Amino acid sequence: MVEHPARSAAHRLSAVAWLLVGVILLAPGCDKMRKEAIAMVNEGVRCLNRGDDGTARAHFLRATRHDPEFASAHYHLGLVEAHYSEKPASGLKHFEEALRLGPVDVETLFQLGRLKVETGNPEGALIHLESALELDWNHAPSWFYKGKAYRALARPSDADRAWRECIAIQPFEGRGFLELGELYEEYGANEEAFDVYEEGRRHNPGNGDLINSVGVLATRLGETEKAVEAFNRALEIQGSRMDALYNLSFAYAEAGLGQKAIASLQSYLLFADPDRDKIQIEMARAVQDALLIEQRRKRGK
Repeated sequence: MVEHPARSAAHRLSAVAWLLVGVILLAPGCDKMRKEAIAMVNEGVRCLNRGDDGTARAHFLRATRHDPEFASAHYHLGLVEAHYSEKPASGLKHFEEALRLGPVDVETLFQLGRLKVETGNPEGALIHLESALELDWNHAPSWFYKGKAYRALARPSDADRAWRECIAIQPFEGRGFLELGELYEEYGANEEAFDVYEEGRRHNPGNGDLINSVGVLATRLGETEKAVEAFNRALEIQGSRMDALYNLSFAYAEAGLGQKAIASLQSYLLFADPDRDKIQIEMARAVQDALLIEQRRKRGK
């Protein structure tokens, strides 16, 4: 079997998944300083919704300086620092300040738990995530990251239960299925992984990540016909998926379909990002060269 280094780039969680931002309503009796801070946060939210995270950060930062006791300003600044500016330590500081200032809410606890998972502190993450679930047992994102914390702690049964709770609450969101299927693959339960991915596909028929994961697992197990079908389906859904095109090339090579493999590799090399996909590009070129040499050898016989 041809070895290829990565599952799917799109298989990873996006950096800004599950953020909760919203315009704050003025409460009766707000003092002037708080009203001004609320206006700054609301302007920041509008900027963030337009995709202008730099200006949003400036508004949230001004709000924290204008009214240091305003929890929502710290919460929103924490979101930008952690998930847009890639400053997790600063994000953690502002989430903790928002929690200290109160009132205690699910989203602040969740963001603290999530960030601690992502920065390598799963034990600390579980404290916040369990507190979030005490407030809202049906908070699917907290179950999701609880599963990730348990997986990091090598507690697969607990991770399994957490992701199944996430799926039960939010079956039309593919992330829980993806993580649970990957967990089963990690422990060699390949048939169970297929079942999870296929169940996810039934709930999310247009989710290319789930379809791509079926193809990756099928390729690894030598089920090339199933892999080719899955990768082609992923490309039908989203023709610009470089991961699916890359994986399809290897599936064709495994199936002995050299010409189709070469054509897919040529397309991949034409459109792949040279900065982001260096390793995959090197591998694709090496396999393409090997297939071309093999073709020439056969023609020479």
